[in-house]
Amino acid sequence: MVGCVNLAVIYTSGIGVERNDVEAFRLLTLACERAEGKTRIHACATLGGMYASGRGTGKDYQQSLRLLGIGCDGGIPNACANLGLHYANGLGVTADQEKANALYLRAARDFQRDCDANRPSSCALLGGLYEFGQGVPRDLSIARSLFEKACRGGWKPACARAAQVPSN
Repeated sequence: MVGCVNLAVIYTSGIGVERNDVEAFRLLTLACERAEGKTRIHACATLGGMYASGRGTGKDYQQSLRLLGIGCDGGIPNACANLGLHYANGLGVTADQEKANALYLRAARDFQRDCDANRPSSCALLGGLYEFGQGVPRDLSIARSLFEKACRGGWKPACARAAQVPSN
């Protein structure tokens, strides 16, 4: 099942193969249904994001909520942040900013821990929360600093973000 998840990531990013969201969706569904432990949690969380965006399938916010919930409960901070977006924007649920903020804060704590452990993608994701004030106070200086740290760590998308975010 780990191979299914890894192959799905390859298909969604188009690394060395033609991008194929439908095949990625199929592989993630298989892993979410059959895998155990962290492999299942990662597969379900990623699948939840695909349902939210409609990549590889039609949009289905109820499925997205269910699967992102599995990911968030399993310790995937990105799943918590995406679940927060559902509650903030009323996607498949009644909008609830208090619940959204609690989910964003949970994600921010986990992103901070991972950023402190030199995981540049987590620094960038935490920067996004500070940039928009999601679960943490809006602070463009902190956001920019986090994007710069992620960039220095090799997370290339953060380099452009760092240049776009003005200082307070």
